[in-house]
Amino acid sequence: MIVQKGRIPNSNHQIWLVLDDDYQPIEPIMAYLRYLDNLEKSPNTIRGYAYNLKLYWEFLSSHHLDWSSIKLEQLADFIHWLRNPQPPGVIPLRPQISKRSPKTINQALNNRLDVL
Repeated sequence: MIVQKGRIPNSNHQIWLVLDDDYQPIEPIMAYLRYLDNLEKSPNTIRGYAYNLKLYWEFLSSHHLDWSSIKLEQLADFIHWLRNPQPPGVIPLRPQISKRSPKTINQALNNRLDVL
């Protein structure tokens, strides 16, 4: 998955896209980013949401979960996934430092909750 900046044809209007592994827009994310754009949120705010929602979608894909039926347990797994610096199946021998800061984790979690 990638986050891609684009422009609307025949316009200088900048948009942010989140594309799946086949380079197709992820429609629930795109609908929400369009909503933010219609609210006239800053491009940097929309960009931040795009990257955080991309992380969330990567988690959902890697765990074969449907975004519309997430329960509290999966949300806790998402937080663990954001913190865990090791790839799945790797058990560290020493204590590990979180891959992301608490602020980044809270931001990703809040952005995810805004979509619902």
